[in-house]
Amino acid sequence: MTIRYVHIISLFIAYLAITSCKFNSEQANCSLIATNGVDMYDYPDLAGKNDTDIYVYQLKNILNQHDSFIYVISGVPYLNQFNEPNLSLSYIGTETFRFSYVPWGGTPINISFNKTELTVKVGNKGSLYPISNYDKLDSIEKVKLHYLERFFFSNKDQFSERKRQYYDSLVDKYPELSSIQYYKSLYDKSLDYDSEKFSYTEKRIPLTMIQYCALIDSLNRTGFVNLPWKMDYPEAVTDGGGYTFEANMKNKYKYFVCVGLPIDTLPLTRFCQYLIDFSKLDKKIRL
Repeated sequence: MTIRYVHIISLFIAYLAITSCKFNSEQANCSLIATNGVDMYDYPDLAGKNDTDIYVYQLKNILNQHDSFIYVISGVPYLNQFNEPNLSLSYIGTETFRFSYVPWGGTPINISFNKTELTVKVGNKGSLYPISNYDKLDSIEKVKLHYLERFFFSNKDQFSERKRQYYDSLVDKYPELSSIQYYKSLYDKSLDYDSEKFSYTEKRIPLTMIQYCALIDSLNRTGFVNLPWKMDYPEAVTDGGGYTFEANMKNKYKYFVCVGLPIDTLPLTRFCQYLIDFSKLDKKIRL
């Protein structure tokens, strides 16, 4: 056998190995294994609905009214400031995953990825959440908003007789004080997005199919789909900062929030730290 012939055979074997690897990566099931997952949600039927301004739409029937309102006034500004879609409303056309982290007093980050790229958004200026400026309201609206902030979610049965009479007299005079939509409209009117205008940097990192499959395989190994939608940090936290992770799949939506602080023993937390490392933000941010 000549050296030339051996060389040709070697090249052919190498070619088969390369094409075999390519075939395997492309044929692999690079999808989140969501069978029998916990808290996996269907997308809502939004026909005729105008109540879509909630960060996780499926939670509106799970949360009490107060917590649902918090998800509206905190989650929606987050999406708007980072120019992000609401993944809970509908499938966006390609399986997409999003990690969001807003540490107390720290740098907010948003990392999302699909089968073609990983997008990194990092806040670099201003306030992610707009501040309230009551000077944008007229004198009557200020009184109403002050009342709503103090009493709307309170248990009226625990009021003193004098306070209950005061409450009833205001509602009789201004029936709109019983409406959470009116509360939201006044709250929105008072917001000031310009005094500490938020901005962010954006970086897009192309992903190969092998890289994407590796990410999905790692995510599957975290047990993400079997996590409940919420987990609280086991100790009391004053000024913390949890994180969220979402999956926008063709037929299901999955949401997870780690409240208070990241739980470092949780495999999903380590996966999110890997996304930070992959994005080359590890010198700035540690979960």
